[in-house]
Amino acid sequence: MSGVHGIDLNGVLDCVVRLDRAPRPAPTPPVIVSGSPQGLLTGAAALQSPCGRPGMEAEEGIRLPVLALLHALSGEGRHDTHDTAVLLGRHLRSLLSDDTHAAVVAVPDTPGFDERARTRLLDGALRAGLDLHLLWRPVAALLGWGETLGNGELQALHGRTACVVQLLPDGISIGDFGLECVVQGGRPTLVPVRRRDGERQFYSWSGGGLVALLAREAGTDEASLWVGPWVWKVLLGQPAEREVLADPHAPGGWRLASGPSTLCGALAAELRTGLRIALGAARSALRNAAVILIEGPIADAPLSDAMQPTLALRQIVAAELTVVLGPTVSARLVAMPLADALIARGAAICAARQAARQITYYDFLPMLEINVLQAGEHAFVELIGREERIAGGMSYTNTLADRFTVAASTRSLEFYLLKEDEAGARHSETVLPVPPAADVEISLHVTQTPAQGYARVEILSAVRGALGEAPILLDWSAMTEIEGSREDILRELEFEGLGYPDIVPQRAHHLLWDYQRSDGMTIAAAMRAFNCKPILSSPRNQYNQLVKQTRALVGLRSNLFFLTKGTSSDRSAYTAVDSDGQLPPGIAPTIQQEFENFRVRLDTDFAAITSVRNRQDIATRRELARLGACLYAACPNAIVHYFQRIVARSADDLTLVLHAGKVLSTEPDLDSLFHYCASRYDEAIRAVKRLSVHVVRAAGDALAYHEKAGGILDNRSADKLAEAALLLLKEEIQAHNYKIRFRAAARLGLFLLRHRQRRRDFLHPSSADTANRRRAKEFDALLIQAIASKRLNQDLENALEEIRAQIRYRGTNAIVDIDPDEDGEINENEVE
Repeated sequence: MSGVHGIDLNGVLDCVVRLDRAPRPAPTPPVIVSGSPQGLLTGAAALQSPCGRPGMEAEEGIRLPVLALLHALSGEGRHDTHDTAVLLGRHLRSLLSDDTHAAVVAVPDTPGFDERARTRLLDGALRAGLDLHLLWRPVAALLGWGETLGNGELQALHGRTACVVQLLPDGISIGDFGLECVVQGGRPTLVPVRRRDGERQFYSWSGGGLVALLAREAGTDEASLWVGPWVWKVLLGQPAEREVLADPHAPGGWRLASGPSTLCGALAAELRTGLRIALGAARSALRNAAVILIEGPIADAPLSDAMQPTLALRQIVAAELTVVLGPTVSARLVAMPLADALIARGAAICAARQAARQITYYDFLPMLEINVLQAGEHAFVELIGREERIAGGMSYTNTLADRFTVAASTRSLEFYLLKEDEAGARHSETVLPVPPAADVEISLHVTQTPAQGYARVEILSAVRGALGEAPILLDWSAMTEIEGSREDILRELEFEGLGYPDIVPQRAHHLLWDYQRSDGMTIAAAMRAFNCKPILSSPRNQYNQLVKQTRALVGLRSNLFFLTKGTSSDRSAYTAVDSDGQLPPGIAPTIQQEFENFRVRLDTDFAAITSVRNRQDIATRRELARLGACLYAACPNAIVHYFQRIVARSADDLTLVLHAGKVLSTEPDLDSLFHYCASRYDEAIRAVKRLSVHVVRAAGDALAYHEKAGGILDNRSADKLAEAALLLLKEEIQAHNYKIRFRAAARLGLFLLRHRQRRRDFLHPSSADTANRRRAKEFDALLIQAIASKRLNQDLENALEEIRAQIRYRGTNAIVDIDPDEDGEINENEVE
């Protein structure tokens, strides 16, 4: 047992203890020289080397403080390189004899020394040939102190608490621990208990940190602090020293620097202020502790100023505690000097106990959580019981069965793990070799070793091979680090699978081309008649009447139930031309040619009156534009250009915007249409006017007919159109009117969800955007109110329920539609 080693790694006075020998402090301050002519230097060789010293002409070598490397382990600081862990591993290697390959290292129990830092330290030591185990520094302090107590004192501490005040180069750490007395090896031993609900607070030194304050106190720069022990002696409570420093500005290029004998000025003031703040904040934990243990690498630093006597920092802590807790606290205070090497000794005791398979301390198990889908909602569930604890250095294992299932047809499994003592999370995705044909029950085998950077979840299928031949392994250290809180991840999961409705393009059917009116007229006959009477050779009143008659047939919208006289039960609305401008299958080639001739004639006639301004021609132009809109995307170019002018506000016929969503199909045209509709909403609000249903219908058509429209729609226009849909819904519900305007608004709200192509949390009640979240909730509430009115037919009620599902929808898309014309065609002459 006496041959095992403990290490206090703090970057100020690193120290090694073997229980059968005196403590062996490392040279102060601990530095590493990388890139010197002699290679990597550690220990006394690094401290004495001229390489990397400020003011020296030699460019070889970089002087790296161990303290700075410790800061860099968690990815912070200017010394963070890919070699940081390796350099620290070499430093630890130099502290031990060549034949020693294992040790216990005490590390801070502070937020900065997180999982990443601990994992990197272990990796760097392994690469230096060392097998390290990590021990929380305050636990090491209690173990070292416990060995100084008699049996009666140990037994009296059972069930009590201890508070450890650590005076570290980064700041003050205060934590409280339970104490248990356990008989091991035939004698009582002190076993600290690290509790989940225990006090663990860290208070950084301000003023730029201790190193910056120390450099200012010594009248030098930070880089010069690391060339010798002359400044660091004061922190260790040792006599001041002098150091010859290279200085190109001094006579002869050298100057003699003298280290301070005490800490005073701004540094002393900051230390005193920091102590008061920390001790005051931890008053409750300190008051309840049976023992208050004071230790740290700067505990012996003497502070003095004009108003106060010179005292070591640990003595000042004791004095401050007397002020905070009263004079009786002195009986509970234990202030340990550096010469006792308390931390390194406690780490060596831990190593000895582990070698003898004894309990060193009890640790709580940091809660490990995994994401699941519960009742359709994403959530995190705990993998470890909160009451569980484990002996320090040991591994916890548990299997959770009969709680988790992988759904049939799952192609990949996306996992997130949260760990209680770590910020952020870990992520991985496993693609299954073959999606399971049925639901598969799985069990989760959890393994965790606190403080050692080890946590793993093994996912096992109840049916061999159902998820592949190999088990799915989630290794915390190997998973991808991600930022974000629990709420961020759950929101990401919710939005990740968020769906939106499929487009519902207008469909065409050949039976409309076979349909004959009572006068025997068909669509093809109407087109032939139109083609035979050009506008410039026809009396205008006859021509206008022909345009209206042609539109009545070409624009016919009917269902198969009507066209087949009830033979078909299909009541979906069909047109002669679909929204992509295509004729239905089965149309004769002669009719296809007649259709192309019709498009050419329509284009020519419209172009012939585009610039005419008399009232008769304006009326004709309007009728021709309406006729062209019946062809959807096959609308002739001259008429498309006119609709482009309408949404660009260079044409005055506002009512024609009703058809713009059918006609405009290119990305620039759709973008212009959405901006136009959004601006019309703004104008209606400013003028306190009723918003035209034409605008709502146009935007809804564009989104319903075109696959790419939801991604073209920009965020601002989407928000405005959502407000427009909500406004109309609210107005119509209040008026108990569930006809055309209500249907158009509900349809726009439905297909606005396709904007999730661009902004996936759009109109979702969990959106981080306050206004967006409010719109989603209002949309849902209005749908609920409409359904509750009992004034809807069954088809409309079903559609509104589907929209509600779509608002929170996950998974594949779905086809939902609301026919705004079911209750009659919109009045195209509505007053604007």
